[in-house]
Amino acid sequence: MSCAGCFASVTLDDSITCAAKSCKKSFHLLCTKTTKLTSHQRKNWTCPECNAAAKKGGDNSQTPVKTCDNVTIRNKSVRTDTCSPVSPTFNIDDIRDVIREELNKVKKCIITELEESLRHMVKSELKKMSETITCLENSVSFVTEEYDNIKKDLVSKTTMIQQLRTENNNLIETVKNMSTKLENMEQHNRSCNIEIQCVPEHNNENLPSVIKQLSKTVSCELNDADIHHYTRIAKSNKNDPRPRSIVVKLATPRIRDKFLACVITYNKNHSNDKLNTSHIGYGGDKKPIYIAEHLSPANRALHAATRLKAKDKGYKFVWVKQGKIFMRKNETSDHIYVKNIEFLDKIV
Repeated sequence: MSCAGCFASVTLDDSITCAAKSCKKSFHLLCTKTTKLTSHQRKNWTCPECNAAAKKGGDNSQTPVKTCDNVTIRNKSVRTDTCSPVSPTFNIDDIRDVIREELNKVKKCIITELEESLRHMVKSELKKMSETITCLENSVSFVTEEYDNIKKDLVSKTTMIQQLRTENNNLIETVKNMSTKLENMEQHNRSCNIEIQCVPEHNNENLPSVIKQLSKTVSCELNDADIHHYTRIAKSNKNDPRPRSIVVKLATPRIRDKFLACVITYNKNHSNDKLNTSHIGYGGDKKPIYIAEHLSPANRALHAATRLKAKDKGYKFVWVKQGKIFMRKNETSDHIYVKNIEFLDKIV
C-alpha cells in the first residue's frame, strides 16, 4: 500500500485513510499533518480532494481539515507540503485516548519481548535440565547396576564366610579336643613321676641318696629298683632364686601314690617340723622341701592360676590328685574339679 500524496510505501500504523466512501485513499500522517488527531477524528477524516469536492457540492463544515487553495500533484520522488491542516481541537478524553493507545502499544511490545525472552530462557533451562536429568538417570542406572552386582557378591561372600566360620569353629573344637587329649597323654606319661622342690644344688650332689633319705624320713623307703630315673629340670623362670626341681620317675603309679601319701601324713603329723633340708643332712638354716606330683606345663599353669583364684575368692584348699586339680571352699563344702582356665573364670 502506498501514500496517495508521496506515493511512498505506507504502513497501517503510520497512515490515515479517507473516510469518503468513494475515495478510501491512504496518506502518511506527516503528509496530511494529522499526527495529533484522536482515533475518533481519524475515522471521520477526509482527504483534501474529497474536501474540495464537498466545497463545490455542499456543506463542508464537518470536515476537520481545511485544504489549501493551490493543490499541486507531486512526483513520486518529491513530497510537497502545500496544505496546512486545520488545527484540531483537543480535550482531556482525547489526550487520554492517545496516551492509552500509545501505552497499549508499548505494553504489547514489552509483553511480546518478555514472552520471547522468557520462552528462550525457559527453553534453554529446560534443555539444561533435560540433559542433567538424562545424566542423572544414567548415573542412577549405573549405580543401581553396580549395587545389584555388589549385593550379589556380598550374598555370595556372606555365604562363604558363614561356611568358613562353621569350618573354623569345627577346627577350633577339634584342636581343642586334640589339645586336651595331648595334655592328658602328657600328664599320663608323668603318672609315675614325683617332683621334689627346693633341694639345694651342689656340684657333687648325689640325687639317689637324697631321694632315699627323703623316703626313709616319711617312712616309705625306696630301693634302686623303685627309682627308674631322676634329674633336675630347667626353671620356667630364670629369675627365680629357688634351686631347680628334681624329677624322679618311680617304677609304678602305685609306688608314687604311696610315697606322696606318706609325705602328706608326715607333714600332717609333724606340723612344726615338716620336710626340710635338715632331714637330708644339710646344715645351716632349715629350708622347706616340697614333694608333689610332676605336672605337665599346662596343668602347672592351671594349678598356679587355681591357687591365685582360691586366694582371691577365699577358698581354703587346693590340691592335685592323679594329675587333676581340685579346690574346696572349706572343710564342709564340696570339692570342685578345675578343668581349664575357662571353667576357673566362672567360679565366684
